[in-house]
Formats: sequence, structure tokens, C-alpha cells
Amino acid sequence: MNNKSAIEKNNHPSMLEQLRAIRDKISFEIMHLNKEQMKLYFERKKTSFTEAMQKRYSKK
Repeated sequence: MNNKSAIEKNNHPSMLEQLRAIRDKISFEIMHLNKEQMKLYFERKKTSFTEAMQKRYSKK
């Protein structure tokens, strides 16, 4: 059995596939935004990400 067939049997998406999915989602969400809207979009995402990380690690 070669490595490729072993990978293909794995039902979990690879890290690369996960990153591509994230990229595709962001691309779709910002597709029709102008410069100012895009700036606000990324500011909100940055803030929500920071808050999520703070909640995640403050529980430990």
C-alpha cells in the first residue's frame, strides 16, 4: 500500500484542506465588499478571534 492510498482512506480533512476551506469562505464573504467594508470586516474578525482565544485560555 502506498502513502497516497493511506491518505485517501483518512476521512478527516488534512490541514491543507482545512486552510483552503477557510480561504474559500473568506473569499466568498468579502467578494462584493468595498475597501472600507473590507477593513471593517477584518477588524470585526480580528476582535472576535481575540475574544474567542481569551475565553478559551482563561478557562484553564
